[in-house]
Amino acid sequence: MFQLNLDKNREQAERLATLVSIELERGEDSAKVLADVQSMLENTL
Repeated sequence: MFQLNLDKNREQAERLATLVSIELERGEDSAKVLADVQSMLENTL
């Protein structure tokens, strides 16, 4: 069970990193990207 949760969290972290990378490559402001990440994380708790 613990390993399943760990794998799921790792997958979600990889997806989030990909989204951040894409937004930064598109020229989005880093403060906006960080705020978006913070909002996403708060909404998952």
